[in-house]
Amino acid sequence: MASSLIHELKELVPSNLIIKTTDSIDGMFNAMGREAMNGVAHTFFGTAMIQGNRVQFVTAMPLPTMLGLARVDRSHKKDTVDVVTGHSNRPEEPQHQKKIRDYLLETACERQKFILPAFTLNFGLARQDGTETKDVVLTMFDAGGARKNVWPAMLSMPKDTKLDITDGAHRDKACEGVSSDKKLAQEMREALLDNAVDVKIVFESDPAASYQDFADCGKAKAIAGSLIVTFDTREAKNKRTKELVENVPFLLKHVDATAKNVNLSGRSRKVWTMNAIKMFITHIVDSDFNPDQEQPKVADNKIEQHRKNYVWQRSEG
Repeated sequence: MASSLIHELKELVPSNLIIKTTDSIDGMFNAMGREAMNGVAHTFFGTAMIQGNRVQFVTAMPLPTMLGLARVDRSHKKDTVDVVTGHSNRPEEPQHQKKIRDYLLETACERQKFILPAFTLNFGLARQDGTETKDVVLTMFDAGGARKNVWPAMLSMPKDTKLDITDGAHRDKACEGVSSDKKLAQEMREALLDNAVDVKIVFESDPAASYQDFADCGKAKAIAGSLIVTFDTREAKNKRTKELVENVPFLLKHVDATAKNVNLSGRSRKVWTMNAIKMFITHIVDSDFNPDQEQPKVADNKIEQHRKNYVWQRSEG
């Protein structure tokens, strides 16, 4: 018997989402096998859940599958409200997309460790041309009993289904751009496509709800700049910044590693931010770096000299 919570939420999902339940886990896997064998549907195993009064499905899939499933539909800068609300995605931010591309080239394409946040897709958003997504089936294992908000589940959808991206449009386009860039070595493109990504599909009954999804995704606070400098030591200047601070007791005690901006507020008990120290490091590296050298030894030596001078000055009183 399906949970009463699911019955209540059926009114909140689009009519072309068919929710089925089974009290047998074997029954769910049998249904998955039948859908996979017919060859005309994408079949994903994952978890159905309730979050924020929304029915959602969480899964993982190969990156090429996600790129084929997702659709980016951008508005443009200076668009009016009526134009913006006719599209699913915000205007492109070239610098943001370039940063993602550079990150992928330096990590995923070199088969290094990397992380991409989960993609959020939307099922049910009506298109401007009047077309709608075809029926999909969400089969959940529900043995009854206590009120629940998470279920093992299987999602089946036609292979020509396209889902609008609610969160991750810039990541999607960066991945797509790298994978299709013929100027890159085949090995680099294949290294990226050999990865899988985690995907959340949100089921909404109208466009306004989808726009609220995007706004809610944006409420999660971005990582502060100083935290990025502290944690992202793969980037050379961040690494030197952290090493300098860690080797100078005064800096270790008086540098704010959580600040969002370069400057601190007047109420702060700290003296500098990691962002500010990185600016100092950047000035040294950019002014003294010799591109003919494999390593910026002059810059490193100058950083070390600044550290030693500071320690000597402190010891001399």
